[in-house]
Amino acid sequence: MIFVSFQARTAFERSADWIAYSRQFLRGGPGELQTHGNVARLFLHPLADGLDLPLEPGRRFECSLVTSGIGPGLHEELIAWLDGALCAGLIDSIEVDDTTGYWTDRDRGVLERMHVKLLRQTDEALIQEHEGASVRTSTGLLSPEDLAAQVADLYRGDRLPKHFAWWSRERNGWLWLHIGRAFIEEWLSAEESEAVDPDLLRSAHWAMSRAHHSRVAPAETPRWLAALAEAHGDAARAKDLLHEALQHDPASSELHFRLGVAHWQLDELDQAWRSFDRAVRQDPGASRALFNRALAEARLGRPTDALRTLRSFLELEPSNLEGRTERAALLIEIDRGEAALPLLDGLIEEAPEASELHVLRGQALRISGRLHEAIEAFDRAEALGADDYDFHIERGEAHRSLGLPREALRDLKRAIVLEPNRPEAHLNAAMAYRALGEHERADEHERLGRRG
Repeated sequence: MIFVSFQARTAFERSADWIAYSRQFLRGGPGELQTHGNVARLFLHPLADGLDLPLEPGRRFECSLVTSGIGPGLHEELIAWLDGALCAGLIDSIEVDDTTGYWTDRDRGVLERMHVKLLRQTDEALIQEHEGASVRTSTGLLSPEDLAAQVADLYRGDRLPKHFAWWSRERNGWLWLHIGRAFIEEWLSAEESEAVDPDLLRSAHWAMSRAHHSRVAPAETPRWLAALAEAHGDAARAKDLLHEALQHDPASSELHFRLGVAHWQLDELDQAWRSFDRAVRQDPGASRALFNRALAEARLGRPTDALRTLRSFLELEPSNLEGRTERAALLIEIDRGEAALPLLDGLIEEAPEASELHVLRGQALRISGRLHEAIEAFDRAEALGADDYDFHIERGEAHRSLGLPREALRDLKRAIVLEPNRPEAHLNAAMAYRALGEHERADEHERLGRRG
């Protein structure tokens, strides 16, 4: 049995044409008509004697059509009739309250591909298929593979982003889940080739959101919606969805790691560390979580903990360039420049054109008291393109420590241009000017440094 309630509305100037169009379809058919003011209700059911449409042409009205106990053949004809009215502009809109799970689509191209038989099978099978079981439908045994192929038929031949005015009740979330999965698989495939269509992401989000709203697969839908939020750079939305996903799968190292990334992007460093730590506790071999935990520990002012975590990370990935570079930087941060130098020499041998490695080597040499060698390392970094605030501060301090205030000021002035509100450059410039006997300038930079 099929029960579908259609609410079709026409504009005043097209009501006469709509009535004529309806008469052609309904004359002599099963059903009955009720009218009240400007509202007409057509009840289509097999026990009625037949109906006509005694409505006055040219009158604005709302027509409500209800079917009950009608076979699939008439159902398909009804869909085609309403689709034709939409395409001809005879009616403005159609809303469908589909209480049986049958799906229709107001777009003509998609309607031609959506058959009642297929949708009945899908409606009967979706929940059981999700659990990996073969199910018996009205047309025979349907395996998960069969169902997947039939769901694919729903959007084969054209892209669904063009046809997303779906009619459904919310309980059809399982079908939305399958369609959302299909879009996400296409998105992930396209992402590998760096050719992601924005419509693809929007469609994936739309379908998966409908599934999520229907409360189907509560452990799966927030996970995928979080991935789509991450793709859009919406860390706050991703964080909320990942918290929800973790309620259903609290032992997932991957979800804890992704939550940590969301916290990190929102500059919530302590929460980020906690999430990365949970990810490592759930999976000690999660190397990326280990590395990110080390970064969080470094940012939180815990370099010794960060070094310990990096040691564990490098046991898993001993050749990782990023991890070895971060370890060298942390050794420099705790004034162990001599310990960092062998690491940096090996890294520079592998990546001789990486300016940041030469900057780190200069820093390690400077805190080790090897100032002339530090200047040489900094000069090499500059030749490779180094030109940020920290670089100029480091080389300026090296020049100043060597008793070369004029050379120091070249770097310190550049640092001030790059970031005029940072105090270190002003305070170092003040010392350089004082060494040159330029006390007024020194006083000015001291004031700026203290104010910063």
